[in-house]
Amino acid sequence: ETPHSLSTPADIAERVRCGAGCGRRCDTVLRCGHACPLRCHPYDRQHQTIRCTKLVRTDCRAGLHRVDKVCADACAPPCTMKLVEPCGYGHFIVRDCGAPVSRCRSYG
Repeated sequence: ETPHSLSTPADIAERVRCGAGCGRRCDTVLRCGHACPLRCHPYDRQHQTIRCTKLVRTDCRAGLHRVDKVCADACAPPCTMKLVEPCGYGHFIVRDCGAPVSRCRSYG
């Protein structure tokens, strides 16, 4: 390990910000296959609780569009792509993909 000179409060704050390690990227491969997003860290060396923050492309919840999600998140965020759908009365309704189907405002 590289020794560091900590002579000012700013030096100490920088070391703590870097995870109190050497300051280099950890780059250990996580279970998902991506590199650890942290700088060198003396805790959780087995990477059991480290969350992968890499953005990955996946299908939206409705399976209609591609969206970005954080790798560690279980599901994609709500999709905000606009859908144009016909109502039962021949009108068109515009809604966000992730929003529930709305009723036609022209008819009850």
